Amino acid sequence: MNFKEMIEKVESSNEFKEWKTTHENFYLAHFFMMAEEGTGWQLGYSDGDKVATFHVDTLELVPEQEVYKKPESKISALNLDNLTLEYDEVKKIFDETIQKEYSKELLFKTIVLVQNTEEDLYNITGLTRTFKTLNVKINMKGEVISHNLNELVSKG
Repeated sequence: MNFKEMIEKVESSNEFKEWKTTHENFYLAHFFMMAEEGTGWQLGYSDGDKVATFHVDTLELVPEQEVYKKPESKISALNLDNLTLEYDEVKKIFDETIQKEYSKELLFKTIVLVQNTEEDLYNITGLTRTFKTLNVKINMKGEVISHNLNELVSKG
């Protein structure tokens, strides 16, 4: 299922329509998935400060909650026209980047977030067996914008 199909499924549901009547100022802000969990995609809608999430498969609503961010910053809207790169293609780019740059790291969990920071992009974070986070950002042209590896636990 591509981005437009997921949006259509959620936004045409009675659950979304009912929720939207009291959340008119909320807009599409992100797609989220825990790759290994098998729970599928979630769509996040925001008013700039809070986010409410809909599970695409079950159409279950997770009520709005505050988001960890700088107080002066606002959560940006996604531009549907820019969401042209499907996850299968991004997964290949992500895997190639890990093989090339971090081949010794073994991932056990992958968090996929499609969001707009300064542009619409995939922000993928892998958790490694050595307690590190491996983050790769990929834009909608399929270009790796950044990648890094950080320790979760400091030594000493």
